[in-house]
Amino acid sequence: MYNVFRNGALGGVLLAGAVALGCGNLHADTTTGAPPSFTKPSSPPNSIGAVAPRWLTYDAHKRQAVLTLIAGDGNALGGFNFNDKGKGKMEVDIPRGYRVVVHFANHGAYPHSVVVTPYALKDDPRYQESAYPSAFKGSASPDSTIGIESGHAVETIVFVAGKVGRYAIVCGVSGHESAGMWDVLKVMAGGTPSYKG
Repeated sequence: MYNVFRNGALGGVLLAGAVALGCGNLHADTTTGAPPSFTKPSSPPNSIGAVAPRWLTYDAHKRQAVLTLIAGDGNALGGFNFNDKGKGKMEVDIPRGYRVVVHFANHGAYPHSVVVTPYALKDDPRYQESAYPSAFKGSASPDSTIGIESGHAVETIVFVAGKVGRYAIVCGVSGHESAGMWDVLKVMAGGTPSYKG
């Protein structure tokens, strides 16, 4: 069975109500990790009773986590964000050995990409104009320095979180990380996946 992490107070209680009312949500095929379809609530969420999209699901038995990242989702940092967060305000915790499926979409005004890179390299000036190295095999968009345009088909990357440590989720397009388009992926020795932000 998949467990779901949600932003906002009372998120778990409100999930059933939101589904019953037909509010917008993020729907992923939890058996195959197929790309989700993106729909959102028709009105902006408020601080209490917010209906937030599901950004992270996981199957502990299969040791698989499915993470959805939307670039330019909201106005945080002028659109230079993932899931309306940047500058490390979002943290995704994954146990070592989990297969991570990332569904990446761009809703922003500029091309964006996603790269999971060693945390110590996120601010390295060598990578502001060239490709960030991937922390794990497969943990980067195919054309990470070019990115995808808004409205492009959902891009899926798959990797195994093989080494305990702290990593950065960055946009690999030149100048975007320095504009604040980075967040945190932490690989833990054990536990369960979680999403904070």
